[in-house]
Amino acid sequence: MGATGSPRARYREQLRDEIKQAAKGQLDTAGGAAGLSLNGIARELGMRGPSLYHYFASRDALLDELLLDTYREVLDGMRETVAAARADDLPALAILRRVALEYRAWAIRRPALFDLLYGRPLPGYQAPPETGPLARENLVIIIGLIHEARGAGGDELRETAVRFLARLHGLITLEVNGHLALMVPSPSEVYAREVEAVLTWAVSPDAP
Repeated sequence: MGATGSPRARYREQLRDEIKQAAKGQLDTAGGAAGLSLNGIARELGMRGPSLYHYFASRDALLDELLLDTYREVLDGMRETVAAARADDLPALAILRRVALEYRAWAIRRPALFDLLYGRPLPGYQAPPETGPLARENLVIIIGLIHEARGAGGDELRETAVRFLARLHGLITLEVNGHLALMVPSPSEVYAREVEAVLTWAVSPDAP
């Protein structure tokens, strides 16, 4: 058995996963990534603070992995939603609708992770370059579904897909941060209506 399958290596990966799970919990209670504390995570896991640095060299190294894990979680969720919708033999427009609704549901369930991806960048923190391809892959899925829903035309749909996501993202951001509930009695109904409006726009041959 190779070194990666050794008991020591498995223990190390298990502890790294526990550290990341504790960090995600801390994001919920500490007001986001700015409040992330390696010493606090170590105390929660019954470790000495310096011991944590054997697993993550710095807070930024831990943030890197949390960010990449979250991008993958969103991407995997989108792929699973599309696959399940295709198994139900739904047309592309209905798949786009399901993707939009599931994306909001994820953000409501995981507000701290949503904020980690799309909130204000931390001063001095630079996201790892691997985040770019993961973010673009989500966009590729949306582009493909819009193209399929249109049935023809639209060779360059990147801007359309970006605007599709941005319109939905704006409402989700307001809701996750507690503002939308102050403006309207039913955020979910407002979001559902916006989904229908943005779908109609995005699949129109006249949309840029």
